[in-house]
Amino acid sequence: MKKRNIFVGALMVCAMVGITSCNELGAGYDNPIGSYMTVDEQVFVGVGKTVSINPSTISDGNVLYTSSDETVATVDPHGNVTGHKCGAVQITASVEETKGYYASKAVSNVQVCVEDGEQLAIELKNQKDYGWIGVPLAPDAKIELPKGLTLPASTVNFYSIDEDKPATIKVDRSFVIQNSFQLSAVNVDASELTKPLIQLAKTGSESIYNIGYIEFYNVTVKDLKYQLIDANKEANCLVNNIYINNSVIGIDGTNKKPVIDFNQAGNYANLSVYNSTIYANPALAVAGGFIKTQQAKKINDYFGTNQNTNIGYCTFYNISYNQNFCTQVENNKSWLNYSIYNNIFVNCGKKGELLKALGGNASNVQKNSSWWVNNNLFNFDGEDTREQELVGDYESADAMNSRYGVVKFKDAANGDFTQSDTWVGDPRWRE
Repeated sequence: MKKRNIFVGALMVCAMVGITSCNELGAGYDNPIGSYMTVDEQVFVGVGKTVSINPSTISDGNVLYTSSDETVATVDPHGNVTGHKCGAVQITASVEETKGYYASKAVSNVQVCVEDGEQLAIELKNQKDYGWIGVPLAPDAKIELPKGLTLPASTVNFYSIDEDKPATIKVDRSFVIQNSFQLSAVNVDASELTKPLIQLAKTGSESIYNIGYIEFYNVTVKDLKYQLIDANKEANCLVNNIYINNSVIGIDGTNKKPVIDFNQAGNYANLSVYNSTIYANPALAVAGGFIKTQQAKKINDYFGTNQNTNIGYCTFYNISYNQNFCTQVENNKSWLNYSIYNNIFVNCGKKGELLKALGGNASNVQKNSSWWVNNNLFNFDGEDTREQELVGDYESADAMNSRYGVVKFKDAANGDFTQSDTWVGDPRWRE
């Protein structure tokens, strides 16, 4: 680790006169001439774990260690730091002035974070009475959810403290939420998950209640067999905002479930998906589409407002092969607002009918003044299907201002995509 060093001249003097003992050099002087103190500048420690800040000193003085917040972490007389709860703390190592040396000190910035499932359970218990719970995950941590883990009725945010070294959470059960939920800079291993990744809790509420947001930022989910988000038939819940940003969602497609499922349940008010790739294994052409709100309550039934869906700079691949990309079966769709732009859709919806699949049917798309679909690319079974999307009497509308081109895939089963003949799409693509 990087050291924080403090020099006060003693080492340079020692080097010039060839003396190996700075104590010998300074001991006979009336005024002290220098000292040297180092610690690791940045340290990570797990909840309930102990690490050393690796102190090093040249001085006759005693070293004193102090913590800026002993509720977060404490330090013993030898520079060993024990984490008690998640948070940031400064550990200061100070060496006193003596006859031979000036006083000196160095500071170690310590981050207490979660390294495993046991620590995760401890931290959730530590914060269970808070309205908002932030759980920092250690760099490159491999975390398996402990048995019997339940999320408190709080806003919960799991995030990696180093986005360049994201933690991996292996899940074998759903995150059941009663409030807002966020994953940030996290890899999710869903290979053993046989349920949706996120489910709304069953509250039994007879009145409308709100969840502020469900958010994925810089998240990778692989081997998802069921829904990413499932309303769990909780009919009276409104999720105000769903965000998926800079993320990759990989679905195996075997269970014909949509990515976001509000079937016979509540609904969402705003959905925003940006700079993301959502795909299914092409060998399993049975993925259940992207959004399903069949028989759901309309948002304007709740609050008299419209439902907004914004999707930009994304790739959708094979998640709704030969079936509707979105299922919105209510007869009156004038309350739906769609803004779909700069995306690539491959094998989504029925051939040449993705736009119909977004709005239910062409007539509803045509009459919906809030419909804006622009500069997308449509492929189906390796063919450019732009012309087939030009249906009805609205060919000159913005919805038809789409790109020509065919998207090629290096390893589509694993989400390794390469774009060609277009600038539209996900920045993860490689030329």
